[in-house]
Amino acid sequence: RRFIADPPAGFCDHPLLRDCGSLLLAREVGAPNLRRAAAEAAALGVESHALTPAEARARVPLLDPCDFAEARWTPSDGVVDIEALLRAYLEGAVRAGAEHRCSAPVGAVHSHAGRIQGIRAGGDRYEAPLVVNAAGAWAGEIGVLAGVGSRTLAPRRRHMYRARVDVDIDPSWPFVWHDDIDVYF
Repeated sequence: RRFIADPPAGFCDHPLLRDCGSLLLAREVGAPNLRRAAAEAAALGVESHALTPAEARARVPLLDPCDFAEARWTPSDGVVDIEALLRAYLEGAVRAGAEHRCSAPVGAVHSHAGRIQGIRAGGDRYEAPLVVNAAGAWAGEIGVLAGVGSRTLAPRRRHMYRARVDVDIDPSWPFVWHDDIDVYF
């Protein structure tokens, strides 16, 4: 969190984190999951507070017609500008000598004496003293090619829509996630 909240000089040209907190919602059926997640977060030192639906609606009036039975407020949460973060990582890596190739799927990972030495991607072989698996949700597939297994990574199908709405969304509101229907804003 410290790195995202206060990146080093020259890493990026604007703040990466919007400190706004989060509001997680659930209907009765999903409330046990919400409570379990709150307990797990508390065990890691992340503070959250139970809110009544009325208290949640007071924070985000747009929730007035929404169906939920419980809410959790986590004041330390925020929204990361993912595009800016990834762009800064990539630009820094390229400045340091990394090569960036698009549309070149990794077909093989080459190793010798238990050490990864390079990859084959897009028909070309690349040797490097260090190979970073930055395949995101598909990192498990690269792990299999490297012979270390898929670990616990699993791709998730997500969709993001940008829609015009006839209501104003206050930028100071927390991000809101309705756990039961897997929708957030």
